[in-house]
Amino acid sequence: MPISHTLEEMVQKFTAKMNPTQVGTNYQNAKTLAVDRYMEGTYPYFALTPKIKNILGQYAVPAGQQVIYFAFAYKLQHYATHQQLAELDDITSALEQEFVTLGADPAVLSQVSNLVVG
Repeated sequence: MPISHTLEEMVQKFTAKMNPTQVGTNYQNAKTLAVDRYMEGTYPYFALTPKIKNILGQYAVPAGQQVIYFAFAYKLQHYATHQQLAELDDITSALEQEFVTLGADPAVLSQVSNLVVG
């Protein structure tokens, strides 16, 4: 039968294990690496936003309907960073069909997919 500990005992053990100086040093050592990885992972998505807005402006897509195109672009960008080019063509066409059924304009989706995939 396992030993049950009181809350006070668990707090004492946690306090003894978590030296503030050591935790702060570990955080500081990892911070630069974590920020660099975050920027590397999020930059492709943030770079897409103004380009997508330009396309949506050209097609006069109302503001309330723009979210579907952003969702399509971000989902396609995710696949573009993780898939081979041959597979990406099939994924792109499947995503376009999926978003057309959700009410998106195929011409706009085609422009957005050309922007993301190339």
